[in-house]
Amino acid sequence: GLGTGTIAAYCEPKDKLVYYEIDPRIGFIANNYFTYLSQCPNADLRYGDGRLTMAKELEAGKKGNYDVLAIVAFSDDTVPVHLLTKEAMELYLQHMRSDKSIIAVHTSNRFFDLAPVVMRIAVELGLSAMVITDDGESEEAALSQWVVIAKNSEALRGEIFSSVADEPPALAPLWTDDYADVFSIVDRDALSLWRSDEE
Repeated sequence: GLGTGTIAAYCEPKDKLVYYEIDPRIGFIANNYFTYLSQCPNADLRYGDGRLTMAKELEAGKKGNYDVLAIVAFSDDTVPVHLLTKEAMELYLQHMRSDKSIIAVHTSNRFFDLAPVVMRIAVELGLSAMVITDDGESEEAALSQWVVIAKNSEALRGEIFSSVADEPPALAPLWTDDYADVFSIVDRDALSLWRSDEE
């Protein structure tokens, strides 16, 4: 997802960023009301559903060769389940440059505990994975949670990951294109707080 294009602020001179964005209106907003995209001359914006677009690219012989694939589409109160299945992950893996390339799934969500879903898929496919949670530097900062995945465990042993607690992963039932149970990952505590706020 593009959002406002903030990731482009991290762009180095030789970097190439590819955004998959389903809504052209978001592209208009990012280009006309924010300046992040202008900081990355090699930014490529592709409109369409991310998974479907990537599948079409593979069919056309156009592998992404990505070093990092950041999947950011789950912060809303609706979850695009088709982006979080075993088959979707297999597709993402085909677009990666090497076994040390990293897939980073942004699992922060107010109502759903998505990390166990991603971790379960990683286990099923024999991938290395870890959950990274950042509580922010102040009480006002929002919690940010990511699951990072790689075929080669060496990719997750770099200095950048050295402070991550090595805790046993929580696992959810395996989500596939034929089965996904959204109700099983509802964060009941967050839902209770939301109901209290509404009352």
